[in-house]
Amino acid sequence: CSGCELNCQLINRFHENAPQMHESKIISLVDGVEKQFDFLITTTPTQIDGKEYLIILIKDISAQKRKQALERIFFHDIINLAGSLNGIIKLVTSQQSKEIFDKYLPASLRLSGELMDEINSQRDISLAEVGELAIKNEWVNSIQVISHVEEMLTYYKESKDKQIRIDEQFEDVEFISDKRILERILLNMGKNALESSTTGEYILLECKKENGTVTFSVYNSKPIEPEIQSRVFHRSFSTKGTNRGLGTYSMKLLGEGFLGGKVWFKSHPQEGTRFFLSLPA
Repeated sequence: CSGCELNCQLINRFHENAPQMHESKIISLVDGVEKQFDFLITTTPTQIDGKEYLIILIKDISAQKRKQALERIFFHDIINLAGSLNGIIKLVTSQQSKEIFDKYLPASLRLSGELMDEINSQRDISLAEVGELAIKNEWVNSIQVISHVEEMLTYYKESKDKQIRIDEQFEDVEFISDKRILERILLNMGKNALESSTTGEYILLECKKENGTVTFSVYNSKPIEPEIQSRVFHRSFSTKGTNRGLGTYSMKLLGEGFLGGKVWFKSHPQEGTRFFLSLPA
């Protein structure tokens, strides 16, 4: 494609005289599911019979990069959450005041819940990437699922001074899926929408059933820049700085690779952004 890192790098390397090394990401369809590869590319210019050639060595470093990304993001988030929780506990124990205890108990419960959720999330992604994530299908209800997701989103610090709305036309649908994995995907969508929103704005949780599928969607008003849209589902890609990036990647990995659905998004400067998850119903 026009944004292919490998293609752009090779074009640039053709005019250099010394061997060069760089990394490149490529997405391929494997058994109908998108799979991401990381390659270490070594290019060496040479001449044969007066013609210029570029010798290209490609090494698959996907496992190494996957491990690095998981560990980097995991430790970053865990340290932040554990540090905040530790700070609150120290404050409560040092003050020995019932008023302080009552004030900070809800925050400590929220942080401990986020800490457990983060650990479980990283575990699920690690298992999913090697195809070992166990799926437990059961009858689930769309209203119950989204109500739990809405409640969980209110615990995240990103929800401060923002509204989480459920669409008035949200459809009540019964279908079979893995409830825990489904809620994790929708939580990632919701958290991503909250992170993209500013104070006073809202995100919208939606659901509709048509043509034998149930489609969940999460809306926020911020558009995604056209030049980065093709990389939204790349592992470790993020617009939020370093040590981020598994949220959108895991949506695709879990939703398509394990729930048998389809994950995509639409974004427009005047209309904002919607992430979708469509599942058999």
